[in-house]
Amino acid sequence: MKKFLYCLGVSKGGTTWLHSALVRNPGIGRVPRKEIHYFLRQYGGIDRLTDQSRLATFAVHVRRASFVPFDSELGRSEVTDPGAYGSPWDAQMAENWQPGGVSMKRYRGFLNSMEWYKGYLRGPVNDDWYRGLFAGVPEDKWALDFSTTNFLARAEGFADMAGIAEDARALILLRDPIDRLWSHMKFHAELTRDIHRFHVWSTEALRDFARHHMLVDSSFYGAAIENMMASFGPEKSLVLNFEDIAARPAGLFDDVQGFLGLDPVKLPRRGDEEREQRVINASVKMEMPRGLFAHLAGEFERDLERVAKCGVSFVEPWIANAQAHQKQKPAPEFWGMMPLAKRAVNYVAEDRRRRKEIQGKR
Repeated sequence: MKKFLYCLGVSKGGTTWLHSALVRNPGIGRVPRKEIHYFLRQYGGIDRLTDQSRLATFAVHVRRASFVPFDSELGRSEVTDPGAYGSPWDAQMAENWQPGGVSMKRYRGFLNSMEWYKGYLRGPVNDDWYRGLFAGVPEDKWALDFSTTNFLARAEGFADMAGIAEDARALILLRDPIDRLWSHMKFHAELTRDIHRFHVWSTEALRDFARHHMLVDSSFYGAAIENMMASFGPEKSLVLNFEDIAARPAGLFDDVQGFLGLDPVKLPRRGDEEREQRVINASVKMEMPRGLFAHLAGEFERDLERVAKCGVSFVEPWIANAQAHQKQKPAPEFWGMMPLAKRAVNYVAEDRRRRKEIQGKR
């Protein structure tokens, strides 16, 4: 490969927004998956690429496939409306499936993705397997791996990333670590169906949730920035501010295009196309409990100072925020007013209990 761009992370840092915008540039060679998580497996101690995990990923891809236009409700529901179905819908469907029609385009795209997934599913998972996932990317286009776990790899993992292609580059999107962690907790709680418990869990239970699901480490950036600079070099490394997505989205997008030497294209406006409606995986709105991360704020401050020493000046307000959080104390918990958390339920202990109950029913 000649050109390869790594987005090192971070989770809940705007990587989906940037990827969705960047793949519209004709200088980008797109593969069906935004995130591979290969370097987390090789250098991070967590394997998300087991045979079962890859099969589950493929199953999700198939379930999400749709040949119906995004703005059409017809053809999406199994319950039909006699007034809408029949001749009017049949005629529209015939038009969609004509050569060049929207359904035919989606069908062909789906078949192309199936070819890619054949290689993804076939093992063994190793360096040759990983390189093979990008074999279809033309040499004059940039291959992308936007795995948000890339930055969790050890130093030798960064060295391997930098050696993947003749011109390998890396960027990372940073977010205030406290805001990022709270957003990640809410997002993960929606996946585990625990989000409704956040309203009643004690401070300690919420902290246990973050530790149990290993969400805290993704808010420490210092080692990743140092490893990126050491392996890729400053001229092939780019550090971006999550807050610029809201403050200057077009400017941030142009910064990335310039970093890659791409002929610039305009940033699509939200609503222009189907995926633009789902650019940002927003977490549910919920106020952060006072003092929730007071026990981590000192570590965040020291880590951000480490980032600042690498020349990243926009983290200064985040350092001040971490200092302010160190002074906060969790709100007092009145057991009678919070019946579901009156004993300060420990998330890990509750999780063990639920697992035992499930095993006992088998």
